[in-house]
Order: sequence, then C-alpha cells, then structure tokens
Amino acid sequence: MPVTAANYLQRAFDRYPVAWDEAPFIYRTLNFSRNKVALDLDLTIQEDFDLSNKPAYVQLSNNFVAVRRVYLIGDVYQYLLVRKPSLFEPFKLNSKPLAYVLKSPNRVYLLPQQYTIDEEKLRVVYVPSLPELTTLEDVETYLPETVLELVALQICVRLAENDLQYALKAYFENEYKLLCMSYTAKGAF
Repeated sequence: MPVTAANYLQRAFDRYPVAWDEAPFIYRTLNFSRNKVALDLDLTIQEDFDLSNKPAYVQLSNNFVAVRRVYLIGDVYQYLLVRKPSLFEPFKLNSKPLAYVLKSPNRVYLLPQQYTIDEEKLRVVYVPSLPELTTLEDVETYLPETVLELVALQICVRLAENDLQYALKAYFENEYKLLCMSYTAKGAF
C-alpha cells in the first residue's frame, strides 16, 4: 500500500488531535517533516560525474538538503575533498581538485577551478530535497513506508510548537529521538 499525504496527516492527528484544515501551513509542515526525517536518518543517494571536460562545477539531478561526502575517484585511489566556505582560490593551478563549495540548490563547485586530471570522476553523496506533497492524494516516492511514524511525530512537534505547547513539543521530540535511535540501531536503512 503506497503512503500518501493523508496517511502521514492521519497518523499525526491520531497522536495530537487538533483542529486543522487543508491550508498551506499543514503541507509546509508535512514537507519540512519529511525532509527532516530523511536528513536525520541519513537517507542518501550518490551520483557520479565524469571530469574529462574539466568542469568548474557539477550540477546534481536533485536539489540537496545536505551534502555528506564528495570523493575524487581514480583508477587506483579515492580521496575525500574538503568543504570550503567560499570560492576564494589562493592558488591558480593544481593537478587535482582539493576542495568543494556548495551553492544551493544543486551545484557543487570544485576548487581549484583550473586543474589537470586524467580519467578521474567525482562522486557526490547527498541527502536530496524531497518532492513536495501538496494534496492529500499525493503519493510518497522516496521515503520508505517504515518511517511513517517518524514523519507523524515531526508533524506533531511542529504543530505543538505552533500551538505554544512546549511541554508537549518536548515530549514528541523525545519520542522522535528514541524512535530514530531504534531504527538506526536495527540498521533498518
């Protein structure tokens, strides 16, 4: 059975029964909660890019919430690039890219931008920004069905905060953290 937006919201309102309507706020809360669960459980995808034409940046096929690792991969080696806060280059030419800079929503710039390489490729491991659910019938395409409860708890956290129920918010956050730990301890993902 595919999970829909209605399933997420029904589970959340079973736990925290409040009055609601189909307003943009509830969908923003739902989509924020889905992205937070993907980020907290580290549900990553990876993309490989050919560097034969020596691009200054690579463009990911999805927008990212977080980039976890960027590797330069050769025939007999693989090494991790370092993230830099800006495009400032104190050197002009190097044989390999040494660092990267993130530009939202989906670009990864390489530093230095002028480099000479042979047959290497770039691997980017990142948490993608999930496609938004905007109606009750929209179907979840990325998150597994097992995280339904986690998304519902995150929705409850946001709704309790919106209602200024901070003790209830803390309760839902603690329950969320315990459930996250049990999922990661089981190695479910």
